[in-house]
Amino acid sequence: MSKMSVVRRCYNCGAILQCEDESKEGYIEPRLLEGGDETVLFCAKCWSTQRYNFAPRGPSISGDYLTMLQDAQASDSLIVYVVDLFSFESSFAPSITKQIEGLNILVIANKRDLLPESASDEELRRYVSHRFRMARLQVKEDDVILTSLTSTYDVSAIREEIERRRRRHDVYVIGAVAAGKTQLIYSFLRGYTNVSGEAVSTVNYPGTRLRVMRIPLDSSSYLYDTPGIPTDNAWPRYIFTVTTTTEDQQAKRLLVMRQESARQNYKLWAVARLLEDVSLPGFAPAKQGNVMGDANDSNLVMTPKQAVQRYADVLQNNTNSKYAGSFEDDQFRQSLVKQQEESQKGVTQNKGTQQEVFAPVVDQIAVMRSPRGGDLVVAQINSEWTRSMSEGRESLPGSPNEDALFKMTNQKATSSLKATYVNVVAIFVPLAGSDQKVTVVAGDRQAVKVEAQ
Repeated sequence: MSKMSVVRRCYNCGAILQCEDESKEGYIEPRLLEGGDETVLFCAKCWSTQRYNFAPRGPSISGDYLTMLQDAQASDSLIVYVVDLFSFESSFAPSITKQIEGLNILVIANKRDLLPESASDEELRRYVSHRFRMARLQVKEDDVILTSLTSTYDVSAIREEIERRRRRHDVYVIGAVAAGKTQLIYSFLRGYTNVSGEAVSTVNYPGTRLRVMRIPLDSSSYLYDTPGIPTDNAWPRYIFTVTTTTEDQQAKRLLVMRQESARQNYKLWAVARLLEDVSLPGFAPAKQGNVMGDANDSNLVMTPKQAVQRYADVLQNNTNSKYAGSFEDDQFRQSLVKQQEESQKGVTQNKGTQQEVFAPVVDQIAVMRSPRGGDLVVAQINSEWTRSMSEGRESLPGSPNEDALFKMTNQKATSSLKATYVNVVAIFVPLAGSDQKVTVVAGDRQAVKVEAQ
């Protein structure tokens, strides 16, 4: 079996590390790559994120929200961008940044009071402006206001800065859910003077289903308090761990635990026996944690979803599968082939037929990025094994496990029997461009139902 190639990836975002172009993802200073293979590394962008404990989140943006931002762009409006310094990345999405690229932007960076004094204001403004520029938004350090939007905070200075910068144009206040945008608006209204005679109101934004607060600034322009940008709440969450070898020398097992929400406990989600003569990709130290990947990650020789689908085809068709050449041979597949060959002896004697059909469970897949490159994919593949004998002969359970399940239901044997199995596999998928094959590193198989046909 070929040895896994060592490719360095950022522990946080999973980008392939490179030191040639600072403007591209995965950039890292060359000196940092001189450490050993086990050194935990972050790209330059994620290092700043980790240093200040800014949690990366990924927002999902509606079409109505983008329509509103199109109006802001067309009218050259001022964008007041409220960000939470403890969930900084939640405000960014390519669809948003594309719509407001080139506009006049004032950044309100909230929760400054919760950061340590050692993080200087100058350094924080530099970081925030840099992160906006990374998102292709032209924000200078002077465009960033550090603040703490508590209920008693005086926003008069912010109000004055908004008035100075808007140039009698409309103002759109945007920001992620819970970033502090609502508190900013309430504080703004406490010192607000209505010179237009038009009432402050909550209305449907024209052409959309969005409800916005519209605050008249003068006879022809408004401040719009927009809905909060929704964030990915980062659930479900997973823990990957490996058991130690027991005194009776049972094989190590890969355990995957899953937490559905913040208010639920972790529950065992998957168990798979580690196969001999294979090695798992490196895990990050517990204090850092590994980054979860995406089932549609296209930076690999095949996406994790494709790997599961194709391995199911290999299990069903063995060497006749058109994907067989993409996978290393493995003990899990070998054991299934041996089990079917043993069964075939009895089937042949009874002039019968057998077939096992494998199908991946679409929503049962977890992907963990390896810092050395590639993804570890844990997935469930269900199978139905049907065995039929010639007329007048009974098809019986083929293992003690099948027999126990069959007897529990008090069924009477017939000429045909169907056994349903749950197969849990862990698959290592290398990075794109690698000459390494996809490797199954763990697998487990359990009959869950046996029924006469």
